[in-house]
Amino acid sequence: MLDLSYSRNLKCIPPKVISSLFNLEELNMRRSFRKWEIEGTGDNASLAEIWAVSSGRS
Repeated sequence: MLDLSYSRNLKCIPPKVISSLFNLEELNMRRSFRKWEIEGTGDNASLAEIWAVSSGRS
């Protein structure tokens, strides 16, 4: 489990970082990160990356 909840200073999650956490079973990010990108358009991770990890497609 990785708990980043209430990490108000979290400004950037580079693409492919979350999907590289192979053994990650649970990710908590309540009220911590709001700068999600549209896939392939910026410097931050996208929600599509999260969805791919959660469905086992990464």
